[in-house]
Amino acid sequence: MCEKLAYRLKEKEPAATGIVLKLKTAGFAQRTRAARLPSPTRLPETLFVAARPPLAKEADGTAFRLIGIGAQPLAPAAAADRGDLADPKAPRRAARWQAAEALRARFGEAAVGLGRGMKPH
Repeated sequence: MCEKLAYRLKEKEPAATGIVLKLKTAGFAQRTRAARLPSPTRLPETLFVAARPPLAKEADGTAFRLIGIGAQPLAPAAAADRGDLADPKAPRRAARWQAAEALRARFGEAAVGLGRGMKPH
C-alpha cells in the first residue's frame, strides 16, 4: 500500500509530511490514526516505517475489513527526501527508488520488487 501511495504522490507532484491510517473493523467502525514525518518524503519505505507504530497500536486482535494509508498534510515535491543530519541517506534511497521506477517503466511492474513483497514458492 505504501508503494501505491508513493506512486500517487509522484503522479500528483506533492510530498507527504505525515501519514493517515484508515482502519475499518468487521463491525464497520472506523478508526483513523495519524503520524507526522520528520521531513517531507515520497519514498514508500519511509512511509512504511512511519505507518508501523500507529498500526501496531491498533493490532490488538481486532478483525479489520479495510486498511488504507494516505498522505496528509502535503508539501511541495522539491522539499522531499533531501536528507539532513538526522537522515543523511535519504537522497541515496530516493535515487534507488527512482532507478527502480525507471526499470518498471521500461520492463513492466514485475521487473523490480521489494524482498518483503516476494511470495515463497
